[in-house]
Amino acid sequence: MFVFFMMVLILFVGLGVDLGFVYITKANLSKAVDAACLAGVKNLPSGTQNATDVASSIFTANYGRPSRDTAAVVPHIVWGKDASNNTILDVDATATVNTFFLRVLPLWRTMSVKASGESTRMNVVMSLVLDWSGSMFTAPPTGSGGALNGNLTKAVDAFIDNFDDDLDRAAMATFGSFAQLNVPMQYNFKTPIKNAELDLTNLGRTFSDGGLSIGYQQIQNVALNPGEKVLRVIVFFTDGFANTFQDNFSGCGVLNLGQSDPFGNPPPTSWDYSFMKPSNGSGASCSATKFYSVGGDLAGVIYNAGTVTINDNNQNIWREGQLRALATANLARSTNILIYSIGLGNDPTKINQTFLKQIANENDPSNPTFNSSQPAGEAAFAPTADDLEAVFQEIATKILLRLTK
Repeated sequence: MFVFFMMVLILFVGLGVDLGFVYITKANLSKAVDAACLAGVKNLPSGTQNATDVASSIFTANYGRPSRDTAAVVPHIVWGKDASNNTILDVDATATVNTFFLRVLPLWRTMSVKASGESTRMNVVMSLVLDWSGSMFTAPPTGSGGALNGNLTKAVDAFIDNFDDDLDRAAMATFGSFAQLNVPMQYNFKTPIKNAELDLTNLGRTFSDGGLSIGYQQIQNVALNPGEKVLRVIVFFTDGFANTFQDNFSGCGVLNLGQSDPFGNPPPTSWDYSFMKPSNGSGASCSATKFYSVGGDLAGVIYNAGTVTINDNNQNIWREGQLRALATANLARSTNILIYSIGLGNDPTKINQTFLKQIANENDPSNPTFNSSQPAGEAAFAPTADDLEAVFQEIATKILLRLTK
């Protein structure tokens, strides 16, 4: 009886050990397959063959050749299309493992495990909304210097190179004291966007709502075929506070109204404001003394909608610029547009990180207005202008790389 039960005990211990080895192999195999899926899709713009080679290399780098395997594992890589013409990459791999205890049984000398993964490279309809205000052209500490030395231009150029001229569509809008559409929504967008950046100059204040509104409308104007699925996304970049908005002012017509930020050393006792022409941001004369505020939750502080005064003894204009940008972002997300926001700088007197998380609807404890019924984006921050390219690349990866299985 002792011998018999000892054999049973050894059999169950062996089963536990060998199945443990198989479980570890399965986990490593799954990790390698997922990494191959993501790497393959990321490198698709360089051609299918190159993307396949990269996927295979990444699989090998992540899985290797464990000593328990009977042979090297070669992944099976297949490209395809879904009903919306989105590119699909399927990767599967099978590893055969030598058992240790169970090999005494001929049928269990080896065990096979399989892992599979799928990533979908959804076609993208994207609006780039870029801050080109005065602080972008002023070196720190007064400004961010984001447009100096070509930092933002290089970051945007590298960013759009991640996308495909034939599969994706993109538009570009910029904003300062006024907002403008630089490149309308189109295929073959890379060269037009790169060329448009070369002509940009200091645009003044920060009319964020204008840029977001243009980006939203460009996406809304894209007619999709029945059943077609695309990823609709706004990438919003700024280096400061939204301090300008547009309205139809009594007796003056449609104008932009901007106000200086309420920070400084020493802090200002009044905040200058100015009316501007919507077409070019140049000064305009207007005697209006009131406007209607849309209200809302600005970084956890509730402001009620209603008529407010225009003067340099309050911050109503500065606050309204942010509230209207948030209202437009909320409208865009309500139509299933995903928003990623990118901020330059980490000085709270120059940029409000909570505001950018609200714009993106980031699921973060510091975002007081997260809405689980709308697409959840993310906010990313570049401490200095030299960090912009890395942050834009991070956002490109989040947009393009999605595991679907």
